[in-house]
Amino acid sequence: MVKQQELSSTYKKLIVSVLLILLMIAGVVIYFSLNRVEITIFPKLITKQTQFFMDVRENTEATTGDILKGTIEKIEVEHSGTFDATGEKEVTAAGDLPVVGKVTLYNKQDSAQTLIKKTRLLSAENNLFRLNDAVSIPAGGSVEAEVYFDPEENNFMTQASSKFTVPGLGESLQSEVYAESSEPFVRPGNKVKFIQKSDIESAAKELSAQKLEEIVSNLKIQHGGNNPVALAYLGEVMEQSSDKQEGDLGDNFTVTVKVRVIAVLLDNEIYTVIDQKLNDFVGEGYELKSLNFQNLKYVIEKYDLDAKTASVEVLAEGNLVLNANHPLLNPVNLIGLSKEQLISYFQTMEDIKATEIKFYPSWLKKVPAMVDHIQISIQ
Repeated sequence: MVKQQELSSTYKKLIVSVLLILLMIAGVVIYFSLNRVEITIFPKLITKQTQFFMDVRENTEATTGDILKGTIEKIEVEHSGTFDATGEKEVTAAGDLPVVGKVTLYNKQDSAQTLIKKTRLLSAENNLFRLNDAVSIPAGGSVEAEVYFDPEENNFMTQASSKFTVPGLGESLQSEVYAESSEPFVRPGNKVKFIQKSDIESAAKELSAQKLEEIVSNLKIQHGGNNPVALAYLGEVMEQSSDKQEGDLGDNFTVTVKVRVIAVLLDNEIYTVIDQKLNDFVGEGYELKSLNFQNLKYVIEKYDLDAKTASVEVLAEGNLVLNANHPLLNPVNLIGLSKEQLISYFQTMEDIKATEIKFYPSWLKKVPAMVDHIQISIQ
């Protein structure tokens, strides 16, 4: 009876021992199967630039290497505008009866017409002027003569270009003999505006820039609407003219420019090329988040209108973020690190803004040795 009791007790101890071993094994299995670390990375947005050249051709079917399909256009337009003169000077004249300008005297008669010194000339505004010297106007011809004004009989300040009658002649002759001025008269002592060389140059530059902006805007709307358009362009002023020249009197003047624009429209495949170039530039472990379309620039290096080809320099800027393929995010590099060591590790990476690290179970102190228990996600 005693032996049976001892045997029973031994079996019980054996069973308990086996159960404890099984529980320990199960605990170890559970521990190693459930322990894990979850790492959430919040990357910084990295701005990178790249620069490269593309050959653009109209007669190619698709993009291959550095050859891109595109369209090459030539646009020529003429544009005019009126601008204010910036030159200013005071009119001076010597003598008691100062000369204020010149007129052209016409004679429509079959015989010559003589006009004595001080002959009166009357403008349409009833401003009176006098000839500075006697003149003889040939039959059917004209002569140029200086005129002055008498302050006691004429209080004018300015006199625009005008036709003048000769009041001293009979009414029938006034339609045959008359005078015209091509420049305004200004009373000495007054300030007048005149056209400077810089006025004409600035006006031509502003006009060409306005027209270039208008052409480019229309091209973008025509080919892209509200979507970005890969457009390179080159504006050239072919001709320019002004209705007044340097030194001419006047408050304003009109400039006309003829502008030629060479436009190269790149196929939308250029954005794929830019993506690839940016990724090649920063290396493995990054991906393009967005292109900075407002900073994309396309510059025509050379072109051939006959061959419909062009070489275009592309200056691109994009926002990139690191991804899970980054070499420093390889889970093997993290095995055995504590939470503090993980934090220090990621702080050395300038492309990471912040991290969130969670160990499971909570009392786990180090990163598990099994890489499939290391979960890395990027937000």
